[in-house]
Amino acid sequence: MYHKRLKEIEAQDMLIPRLRLRTSLREGEATALSVAFSSFSGVSVLGGKLVWDLEGIEDLRGEEPVRLLYKLDVEPKCGSYPIAQLGIAAPPVARPWKHVIQLKLRDAEGNVVARNSQNIDVAPAISRTLGKGTTVWLYDPLGSAIGLSLLLTGIGCRVVAQPEPGALGLVTRWNPAVLGFLHDEGRAVLVATHPKSITVTSGLGLWLLERNTNGWWVDWRSSKTWFVPEHFPSLPDTIRFDYEYEP
Repeated sequence: MYHKRLKEIEAQDMLIPRLRLRTSLREGEATALSVAFSSFSGVSVLGGKLVWDLEGIEDLRGEEPVRLLYKLDVEPKCGSYPIAQLGIAAPPVARPWKHVIQLKLRDAEGNVVARNSQNIDVAPAISRTLGKGTTVWLYDPLGSAIGLSLLLTGIGCRVVAQPEPGALGLVTRWNPAVLGFLHDEGRAVLVATHPKSITVTSGLGLWLLERNTNGWWVDWRSSKTWFVPEHFPSLPDTIRFDYEYEP
């Protein structure tokens, strides 16, 4: 996986893009893409330019001269330092779509020094109304959904403490109360962020383990999260929950 990109992200010289403040936008919203240059080859890029384009959108492309930002007076011979900041407005879209911002750094002679890309999700303006008026049964017996009630209320949801017909359940633990809600034709999303969210006695055939089970901390892997696209028509068809879904 990603083997074709290893030469870009494990090279001595590489670009580090970062969208502020998030990587998902609604059409018309503006964002800033800051780009840093990490160099250990000693190459000079001052006098060069950063070439960028948003794949599939002809009008969103351009070039930015490499600049020394944040009061840098001399170009570092090695290390990581900012070289550009781009302003990007999310284009109009008919449905949620994942776009890719392609970046290419050229030195003063026009030679390509580094390449990288940054994903950005764009949703249609109508998505602003999604969720408004929805009744959500927030069931958090584990106390792991801190601040979630306020977040839901802020986007226009009606949050209730007891299940109601037609409500969407947002639960932190699989137990008989949730099972009964589903048997009554309810719908629920299980946010499994606690070791007790799913236990061996749940009957689901899977359960969660502490990170230090059997002495293996598995610090190299935090999680892998995916969804079935046809059940979530308001999300880009990408199957995985990437950083675009970070709150």
